[in-house]
This record gives sequence, structure tokens and C-alpha cells, in this order.
Amino acid sequence: MTDLEAFGKTIRTLRERLKLTQKQLGERCAISPSRISRLEKGKINPKYQTMKRVMRALETDEEQFFEVQKAILASAREVDGALASKKERPYPKGPGRHHSVAATRVAQERFESFFDRYLDDESEAD
Repeated sequence: MTDLEAFGKTIRTLRERLKLTQKQLGERCAISPSRISRLEKGKINPKYQTMKRVMRALETDEEQFFEVQKAILASAREVDGALASKKERPYPKGPGRHHSVAATRVAQERFESFFDRYLDDESEAD
């Protein structure tokens, strides 16, 4: 997973936690929904000011945002390592689409578990 993809996944994760659509997020930070979509997919490299507007719209600061991104990257590396160490593939036809879907599911479940614990720690600190 590239840094841009991790950045995009972080945006999407935080947006979904706030139960916002891409259109609603775009309205909050004056960015078109199609640009939000490209950001979430890691297709474009945003300017610093754009990043700040998105973070503000997601009700987070840089530190929290990058903590979430770090967790996403760690989770992706952990899943990649676990799959690479297995001698047998989960699907007989090799690492095609189904393989990456399974890996994504595992990464998402682990990340959500981490994120829930992170939010619990934050609420306890308040």
C-alpha cells in the first residue's frame, strides 16, 4: 500500500465513521465529490492546504489523522506478511482478485478493532 493509498483509506475510514457521504464531506471542505473520490482512491496527491481542509471537515487534527494512517499501514503490512508467509494460497487459482479481497477484509477487521480501541482510549482521556 502506497502512502497515497493509505492517506485515501484514512480519509474514507474517518468519513465513514462520521457517517458522511463523499458529497457531504465535499460540501464541508469545498471540494467536489469526484475529487474526494480520487483522494480516497489514492489517485491524486493533495496540496497541504487541501489536506488541512479535509482534516478540519473530518473533525480531526494532524496528529490524530496520521495516527489512524499509521494504523492502516501497519495493518496492511501485517496482512501482507501473513499472506506471504503461508505456503498455501487461500484460493487454488493463485493471488487473483479473490485473494486481495480476503486480505482486504482481514485488514479492515483488524483496523476497525484498533480504531475502536483508539476511540475508547480518547473518550476515557476526556
